[in-house]
Amino acid sequence: MKLGATFLQLDTRAIFSYYRMSLRSYHGSRGGVTKLSSFVRDECKYGRIKKLDDGLKYFNQLISERPLPSIVTFCHILGSLTKIGCYSDVILLYKKMHCFGVNPDIYTLSILINCFCRLGKVDHGFCLLGDILKRGYLPNVITFTTLIKGLCLQEKIDSAYKVFDRMTKTGVRPDAIT
Repeated sequence: MKLGATFLQLDTRAIFSYYRMSLRSYHGSRGGVTKLSSFVRDECKYGRIKKLDDGLKYFNQLISERPLPSIVTFCHILGSLTKIGCYSDVILLYKKMHCFGVNPDIYTLSILINCFCRLGKVDHGFCLLGDILKRGYLPNVITFTTLIKGLCLQEKIDSAYKVFDRMTKTGVRPDAIT
């Protein structure tokens, strides 16, 4: 069990490290970043969101902002809440975002897959993989690794190997964490 916990910590760090590197120069689809968005990103980046209430406060402020901030800012909040183990809350916040017209990107969906896998609902994670494909996104190594991890936690090792094979056949190269 301790090895699994270490694996989960490494996987989460990799998801958010990859996410930050990929989005470092992104400034939102509506122009510049607002002061609130910049502040929230910094709070998330420096790990200052330590309680669910902090994340909810910032999330509600972002939802009330017009125009709505980019999905990137919302992903920072979702990622921070995932780091502190608020998996069910992240899923509920995603649904709320969806109601307000904030469309997910590959990173949002990968965060959700991670939450579902941590909650032992790998099947829901695979449904989101289908959503990723329907939206025209290409699943990346993090998406596949998260699903493989979820299957391993449920002791579905044969299925995990099948996902690994599928990943490599689609041209996604495994990394050290995979």
